[in-house]
This record gives sequence, C-alpha cells and structure tokens, in this order.
Amino acid sequence: MTFPFSPSSVRFPIVVAIVAVLLSACGKPPTEKLQGVWFQEGSLSRSIEFKSDGTAVLRVRKAIDGPIAHWTIVGKDKLQLTFDGPAKDAVRVIGFSLDGPDALTLHVSDTQAPAKYKRLSLDGLATLPPAPPQPWVYKDQARDASTILERIATSTSGETNDGATIDLTIRRRGADESIIALEAARALQPFACAATCEAVARFDDLAPQRYRLAPLGNSPSTLVFTDAAGLLEKLKASKRVVVEVPFAGPASRQFTFETADLRWP
Repeated sequence: MTFPFSPSSVRFPIVVAIVAVLLSACGKPPTEKLQGVWFQEGSLSRSIEFKSDGTAVLRVRKAIDGPIAHWTIVGKDKLQLTFDGPAKDAVRVIGFSLDGPDALTLHVSDTQAPAKYKRLSLDGLATLPPAPPQPWVYKDQARDASTILERIATSTSGETNDGATIDLTIRRRGADESIIALEAARALQPFACAATCEAVARFDDLAPQRYRLAPLGNSPSTLVFTDAAGLLEKLKASKRVVVEVPFAGPASRQFTFETADLRWP
C-alpha cells in the first residue's frame, strides 16, 4: 500500500507551523519593543528615546541633554550604548528588563538603584513645570586604584525654563581639602570659561558675592571655586543659593540650589 505523503514530506510543514506559532507567541523582537520615548518615573522632564535607526537620544524636555548614542541589544538582557561627540568610541553595557509593553527598567550599575521608565509620548512635554532644586545626595567612592575613599556631596539645581540643570558638588579625598565645583553635564550649553572667570552667588537674602572659578583640567563642563574654604562655610549656613555663571552664548544663566542641612565632611 502506498501513501500520498511520505513521513519526510509531512515533517517539514509541521516544523514550519510550529516555528510560526512560537514566533507569534514571542511578539515583537526586543529591538522593536524598546523603540519609542521612555520617561523616568519621578522625573518626567527627563527621557530617553530609542530610535529605529539605532540611535538613542537623552533629553531634558525636548532638548538634547547628553551625547547621542548608538544602541544595540547584546545578549538576552544587555543594552550596549556607543557614544558620539566628546565621548566618541566610549562603550557602555547596561542591563535592562521589559516589565510590560510600556514599562522599562535600566540597571545602570550595582551601586545605583534601578531606574524605572514609562513609555509616553513627547506631546505635551513642554507643558511640564520645571523640576525644583534637589536636596543634597551623598556617596563615597574609590578613585583609580587607591583604597582611600572620596566623599562626594551633590546638589542638583532646579530646572530653567528650557529644562537645563547643573550640579553643585563638594569633594574630599581622605584628609585633603574640600573641592567645590559646578558641573554642567546636564546643561544645554557648555560653560564659557577659558582660564578663569567669575560667578555671582546670592545666599538666602544676603547681598550677592563674586567668586573666582577655573576649569578642572581640560573639562569645559566642570568649574572649580578657588576659594572653597570661605564658600563652604556659607553653604553650611544657608538654605538656598542662586548662582549666576557664564555660559556659551550671549548671556550668563542663573541656577537655584537648595543647600539646607549640608552634612560635611
């Protein structure tokens, strides 16, 4: 007796059908699932957009807030970012997990809490109110191969109307003197300070005072106060400080910091 189909001829369409069912059950590939605009929970003015062309854009409101990166998925739950601009060729691999169609968690490092994001639209982003100044955040970290920890206190300014912020940082390594600096990593423009420049600071309701600043090394995004000792005492005694600092462009810009309850060193 003969059969119209041999076992081998039947096997192939069955395998194809099974693969099709599995693919449909898995849904979109991870690269498609990540595409879109994701807003960080608790800070909806900050977002990251994964584009279909393989680029990722960091934003404060609708302004680019950092280097543009090229993104790709490596492994099951790893996201590789290769940066452009000043950080060109810098590669960073971070963990991620899709907790739902519109929920994303980024595991930046073992020392930082996971950052949770929600998928939203850019529509209406400009109507978000500026984020207020943030209180002091403290951390201890080792620098280079040294076993001596560096103590760091950071106060992030409130947002300007276009979403820019800068950080006021205090650093102390071991028994060294404290270093106080302004860091513009999240500003929309770089500082305008070649060798030295001036900033104007107003503590609470006191009269404004001028302070000398100098770039840290070759970094245009970090300015160090040259009179850290006198400034540190004023920071400890104040609740709020408004700093006007020169930026690239036609004018200086003002940033407000909450400085109450500084614990230092």
